[in-house]
Amino acid sequence: ELHSEETGKWIASLKGVQPSFLARKIVDQTSTAGAATKVTFVEQIDNNNNYASDTWTPTIPGQWIVGYSLNGNNPGPTFQYGYLYKNNASLPEYLSLFYVPVNNFAILDKKIPNLQIVNTTDYFEVFIKLQTAANMLAEYSGIVFYAQRVSD
Repeated sequence: ELHSEETGKWIASLKGVQPSFLARKIVDQTSTAGAATKVTFVEQIDNNNNYASDTWTPTIPGQWIVGYSLNGNNPGPTFQYGYLYKNNASLPEYLSLFYVPVNNFAILDKKIPNLQIVNTTDYFEVFIKLQTAANMLAEYSGIVFYAQRVSD
């Protein structure tokens, strides 16, 4: 059970360890200029076998915290985008947008605190769209994709 320190009330009743995963980039990857590129990750933690081949398929319905963090090394002075895809289609409400005014480092973060999963055959992936071909550098450990179930 979870207890809210702010309100003093019990906020959920979850028995046992809840499903979660964390995947991170460990190999550099170059994006395709001007096109959405699927980001590759390597699983670090997956306590319910829901993550494989850069894809997360939650097998238990409920409320989930889902997030990603991406970067692009000198992608050019323009808009850069991070996307969460569901069943091979972009979810515009979970878009991450970053404007780079000059050649610099683009950082794209998104945390979805209450993604409702109903259909347990849905699958999710992370894509990045940089306006010029740019490297996502593995040496920056913050390139991640993660999820954790938090309630029914």
